[in-house]
Amino acid sequence: MLYAVGAAITWGVVYTIDQHILKGIPAVELLVVNAIVTAVVTAPLLLFRRIGPTLDSIPPATWALMIASVFLADRKSTRLNSSHLG
Repeated sequence: MLYAVGAAITWGVVYTIDQHILKGIPAVELLVVNAIVTAVVTAPLLLFRRIGPTLDSIPPATWALMIASVFLADRKSTRLNSSHLG
């Protein structure tokens, strides 16, 4: 339950920050920056923690679900954050 409350608070903070950012730039630019930051943060984990073999053991159906989840979260976030732009 505590994780759910923390996630809700975090999402609210991120939504507020993104809403402020999107007053000045298009949503696609925010998504590109988010993707770059995610890649930069994740790259050391892939390179130095050697989780490559772990990624190889993920079943294809799980990959599909993870990709769908990320896609839907990005679509939802972009739609919500840009809805105030008219």
